Amino acid sequence: MAQHLQCEERTVDGATVVALTGRLDIDTSPGLREVLLRHVKAGSAGLLVDMTGVEFIDSSGVATFIDAQLGLSTSGRGLVLFGLSPQTRDAFAMAKVTDVLTLAGDQQEALAAMVGETGTG
Repeated sequence: MAQHLQCEERTVDGATVVALTGRLDIDTSPGLREVLLRHVKAGSAGLLVDMTGVEFIDSSGVATFIDAQLGLSTSGRGLVLFGLSPQTRDAFAMAKVTDVLTLAGDQQEALAAMVGETGTG
């Protein structure tokens, strides 16, 4: 039985927030990649990703965020992930990408980090 990933988009203090619920794996990461790359191409100032509802992430999910970060950083924009469970945070640590991606504890920290990354606010 295929697991699903739900993506809900909202705007908070002028920032785009993509809230995820479910499993982020090889089956669901292509859909998320489309959502994130749409924002990259649209010129979004930056993206915040609410990971509070993510139950599981594998390497394809981690790679999806690396791709989005690369697309945003080439034009001085940023990506901040927040609300990671200990297990989800461990997946990023094991992939050794915590120095490439910005991880924040909650939405308020993520908004502050976004201002620091993009130099806007």
